[in-house]
Amino acid sequence: EEAQQFKLAANTAFERGDYEAAISEYRDALASLPPREPMSETETQQENEAERRNATPAQASASLRELTPLEQQEEERLAALTPSQRLVEEERARSEREVHSLRTTLWSNLAACELKARRWERAKEACDEALTLEPLHLKSLHRRATACEEVGSYSSLCTACEDLTALLKHPGVPPTFRPTLRSTLARVEKKKATAGEKERDEMLGKLKGLGDKVLGGLFGLSTDNFKFEKNEDGGYGVQFRR
Repeated sequence: EEAQQFKLAANTAFERGDYEAAISEYRDALASLPPREPMSETETQQENEAERRNATPAQASASLRELTPLEQQEEERLAALTPSQRLVEEERARSEREVHSLRTTLWSNLAACELKARRWERAKEACDEALTLEPLHLKSLHRRATACEEVGSYSSLCTACEDLTALLKHPGVPPTFRPTLRSTLARVEKKKATAGEKERDEMLGKLKGLGDKVLGGLFGLSTDNFKFEKNEDGGYGVQFRR
C-alpha cells in the first residue's frame, strides 16, 4: 500500500512535468517493496519459454505444463494441501505476482522519467531492470529502444534493433503501431551500420598508431611501408615498399 501511494504521487508529478520529483517518488516506491525473491526453477523456465515463443509468461505456462514435469509436481503439491493451506498458498502467490508486476511498472515508469530528462543511459538502466523482471514488457522494450538510439553507440544501436524486432514479433502490439515500429527499425539499422563503420575505422586507426610506434622504434618503418593486396584465391598478401 505504501508503494502504491508513492506511485500515485509519482504519477501526479509526472503529469505536471516535474520529472525529478517523479523519479524520487518512484525510487521511494521501489525501496518500500519487499526484497526481490530469486525466481524459482519453474518461473525461470516459464520466462525462457515465453521469450522463445514470443508470448507472455502466463501464456507460456500452459504449454510448459505439457512439456516438463516441474509444473505437474507443483500441481500435485498444491493438491496435497488442505483447503485452508491452499488458500494461504494462493494468497501468497497472488501477493507475489502483484509485487512483481508493480516492481516492473515502477522501473519502466522511472525509465520514462529519465527519457523526459534526456538521461539516456539512466533510462536504459531502468529499462534493463524492468526487462530482467519481465523480458517481454512492451513499454520497457520500446523505452529501451528509444534510449539506446539516443546513446548512439554501436552496441546500443544493436540493442535498439533487437528490442524493436521483438516488439514487431509480439502479438500484443497494436497493428496501428506497427508501421511506426518498422520505420523506426529501418532508421536505427542505418544508424547502426554507420556506427559500426565508425568504430571499425577508429579501431583500425588505433592499431595503425600502435604498429607505427613499434615499427618506428625498432626498424625506422611504419605501417605505410606494408601494403595488403587480395589474392585470386581470396586471401591477402603483404608487399613491402620503401
